[in-house]
Amino acid sequence: LHVMTRSVDAGPIVDFEEFPVMPSSTPAALLEQANEAGLRLVARHAAKLVAGDAPLSSTLRWVGKKRSRKDFLDAC
Repeated sequence: LHVMTRSVDAGPIVDFEEFPVMPSSTPAALLEQANEAGLRLVARHAAKLVAGDAPLSSTLRWVGKKRSRKDFLDAC
């Protein structure tokens, strides 16, 4: 969960959730896992988001090379 900015994956990170990715996972399965994790993040922060006092950053920082949809599809 991060603050949206004009640049992709550049806004301050608020929170994250990790989940296991099996070698046999398909793009559709990964999308489902990511969507479920996203819903859990929103549920965790919903009250603060609605109240308008959600934390706008954390100590988490973006690292590594930014990946594209093409990178994802190539990896699949």
